[in-house]
Amino acid sequence: MKIMECKRRSIFSVGFIDPDKIHVKTLTTKPKEMQENLLRFLTEQNFCDHILFPYNFAFHSILLDIQLDKGKVEVMDPLKRPLKMFRDMQDMLQR
Repeated sequence: MKIMECKRRSIFSVGFIDPDKIHVKTLTTKPKEMQENLLRFLTEQNFCDHILFPYNFAFHSILLDIQLDKGKVEVMDPLKRPLKMFRDMQDMLQR
């Protein structure tokens, strides 16, 4: 819904990562493919100020706000779970 809203309002400084392509299952079963998809999404949207990435793991969702120009990733977690719970995605983003 946010993608459609941004298109309607001509907001092009916000990018999105498709949660159907990058999620915990692809991270564990097809890490190479997932890494290539993640790199493709980040490369294609490198002009964006913010790239929003909803990530679902262990029946819990968080939102990662990736800010490439600042080299920063903000984690928005409504339940404030420990960062170690999604260490695998953190490691993938570091690569």
